[in-house]
Amino acid sequence: MKDHPAEDILEKLEDVQDQLEAVLVEGIKEGLKESKWDQSKLNELFHALKKIEKRASEEERVNALEFIKQLVA
Repeated sequence: MKDHPAEDILEKLEDVQDQLEAVLVEGIKEGLKESKWDQSKLNELFHALKKIEKRASEEERVNALEFIKQLVA
């Protein structure tokens, strides 16, 4: 699996931000700015955003959103 830097995540976030609550978008941006997460969490975040972008199944989408909510909490 490829490692995804903060820049990749910001690009993906821009693509899906209209599908996320504003508090989650801001939480992700703040977490990236503060380098809050290790590389494995960054990779998971990228793939969660990708699932939202690709409009994955409802279950995958719910799981992706739940992961993001826990990450930014």
